[in-house]
Amino acid sequence: MRVTPKGTKTFVYVYSFSNKKYRLTFGQYPKIKLSEARKKYIEALEAIEHGINPATKRKKAKSTRITVKEAIDIYEKHGITKQKVSIQEEIRALRKDLETGHGSTWIRDMESSDFDDILMTVLNRGSPQMANHLYKYIHRMCEVLKPKYLNTNPVSALELPATIGKKSRALTFSEIHTLWYSLPQTPMQLTIQLALKFILVTMQRGKDIRLMEFNEYNAKDKIWTIPNPKNGREWRVPLNKYGVEILEALKMMKPGIDHPFLLDAGNLMDKDTLSKSVSRERMNFGIEHFTPHDLRRTAATLITSLGCPPTWAALMLNHTDNSVTSIYDQYGYDYEKRLSANVLEFALDQILNCRSIDEIPNLDEMRELVKQAKILSR
Repeated sequence: MRVTPKGTKTFVYVYSFSNKKYRLTFGQYPKIKLSEARKKYIEALEAIEHGINPATKRKKAKSTRITVKEAIDIYEKHGITKQKVSIQEEIRALRKDLETGHGSTWIRDMESSDFDDILMTVLNRGSPQMANHLYKYIHRMCEVLKPKYLNTNPVSALELPATIGKKSRALTFSEIHTLWYSLPQTPMQLTIQLALKFILVTMQRGKDIRLMEFNEYNAKDKIWTIPNPKNGREWRVPLNKYGVEILEALKMMKPGIDHPFLLDAGNLMDKDTLSKSVSRERMNFGIEHFTPHDLRRTAATLITSLGCPPTWAALMLNHTDNSVTSIYDQYGYDYEKRLSANVLEFALDQILNCRSIDEIPNLDEMRELVKQAKILSR
């Protein structure tokens, strides 16, 4: 132990290797305990016995020591190189909840319990879904850092922080009627109102709708082609009359602009605009709380309950099929999607053309009406 005139105590190992003298510093007491210093000393002795200079070994180990901030930087570059679609969203979350407070910490010094504390902090602020997302983001980052910067993935020892039940909220026929006619009574921007309706009548994701451009809309064929949806594969969406009417109304409202769902301030909606708008006006709808995503589920539930096969609903929702068959099956299913859009249009007609919710047909009556109209047999 080396002791300075001011009383600083440091564990030091002086040794010879290949006829050259070396000094290896293990750390200061009491930050490093005697038992830990002895452990490092024994490791150094074993290295020498195997013909390895412990100082060189320590220098190499130091070269692979990176901070949490540097780890996130590496993961970001990796994601950009791999053209990972969600990388910027992941990086924002990592910088907000991991780098803040831990940015200068060596990533190798982060233990499972440290990551668990971070996830619990997010969970306790009322964000269970975000806590689960952050768990996955950190796990992926640590996998990328192996084996150069991490020997093992410390997040693998943890479980998802939140148990979130499968979402099943779907609006009833009467709730669809109430929502449709209550939206104009709220102070929401008209563009936001129409975006919510567009989710319901097309069954598409809010992100694709927010970023939609008019040049993706073929008015003649009544087709909306999404160039880069979530699964990365160009997708055609047949539009029923409700979808067409909304786009044509927006075209008249916003002549000369590229994006139909541009806000009044001239900027695109961000990812939380629709959900925050719904939450803010939840008391003005006259129905139980719902999310924009529930509108997709509502439409999918509606068409399957009226006779469309579940696979057609999956097609309209553009859910990814990772089966081997799907790799070889490149058929676009435009015919089946068009029939699904027609069934949805017919059902909405029966609901929205009623002057009051008391006039809305029940499910059995709606099924009989669809059967009589012979929509699915066309």
